[in-house]
Amino acid sequence: MVYIDKKAEELKDVSDTPRLDIELIICSVLKITKEELFLLKDLSKIDLIDKLIERRKTGEPIAYILKNKDFFGLEFYVNKNVLIPRPETEILCEVCIKYINSNSYTVYDIGTGSGCIAVSIAKGCPNTKIFAIDICDKALSVAKKNTKLHQCEKQIKLIRSDLFSNITPEKDSVIVANLPYIETSYKLPRSVSFEPKKALYGGIDGLFIYKKLLSQISKFQPKAIFLEISDQQADPLIRLNISSPYTIKIYKDLSGHNRIFSLTRN
Repeated sequence: MVYIDKKAEELKDVSDTPRLDIELIICSVLKITKEELFLLKDLSKIDLIDKLIERRKTGEPIAYILKNKDFFGLEFYVNKNVLIPRPETEILCEVCIKYINSNSYTVYDIGTGSGCIAVSIAKGCPNTKIFAIDICDKALSVAKKNTKLHQCEKQIKLIRSDLFSNITPEKDSVIVANLPYIETSYKLPRSVSFEPKKALYGGIDGLFIYKKLLSQISKFQPKAIFLEISDQQADPLIRLNISSPYTIKIYKDLSGHNRIFSLTRN
């Protein structure tokens, strides 16, 4: 289709997948599949399609434009109040689900954002009770939509709290967190600059909020703690001397970078 070719050319400077972006926008607006798109001879709702493409030209992520993102084999509603779920975070879910297995641990998802981690764990561990915690009301509103979308409102309880300041966790619980861990000196790529800064930056070394979290949970020593980190942050976390009585393990992502910091105890 000439229209798609023309618009894809216009997106080349801001997207690595310009044609796919155009196709996704058209399919979303017209509520059709890609297979149906290829059979179309004429497009309707051109004005709306053009408007969304103009937004994409500014570098705005396609996930925000379509308010949708795939994660862990599920579709999630997203908007500018939450981070866009990333493939690296799927590893966090995998590690946590594998650890829980058939055990009846209570899980606390700290900094839940869109709720993608809590919902993914709920789907993988249907008998697990989950508390999804965030300091931001707007983020919790997004998480609420996703718990309803995936029919796990009864399994997941949403709580507004600054980490554990408003909640006392149950004994032998599991903590999972993807908190802000980017160093404040790091300049964000253009696409990431559209995402909420408070959900990205974690202080000078990127570990300010994680240190605060670990200080809080040292009082009740949960059964396991799983944190998403950057490649350089494993050693600084180890040097905090928080290992006793835990066993530390680092999981790498598909690029071979340190990604998940794990603390588990018998």
